[in-house]
This record gives sequence, C-alpha cells and structure tokens, in this order.
Amino acid sequence: MKTRTGDSGSETYYRSDRFYSEQGAWYAKTREGDELGPFDSKSEAKEGLEVFIEMNSDMLDADLDLTGDG
Repeated sequence: MKTRTGDSGSETYYRSDRFYSEQGAWYAKTREGDELGPFDSKSEAKEGLEVFIEMNSDMLDADLDLTGDG
C-alpha cells in the first residue's frame, strides 16, 4: 500500500464515504466538512462535488496568478 510523504505507514486510516442519503435526498461532503446538496441521486451528488472541486481549483489558480505566485 502506498503512503503519503511523511506517513510512517503504521497508522490505520479510515476514509468515510463522501456521499450519503438522508430522507430520499443525496448529499456530498467536502474535505473541509461542508455539505453539498440536496441532489436527486448519488450520481448527481458526485457531479456536484466534481463541479465544486473544479470551481475551487480554478479560484485557487486565479488567486495564485494575482499574487504572482503561479
């Protein structure tokens, strides 16, 4: 199993599912713990999370360009 840089590999890590259903609606959780949704299906929740990640990545790239760090 691959480990991240700085990880010794001896710890056990549990990755919870980012998608869950509640009262018939689907939601996605970001790494920061924010909740996205409700969505009609799990596939729509996955798509919504992908859009969220892409938008935040684009905003980070724009911030780096403005500060001259990129």
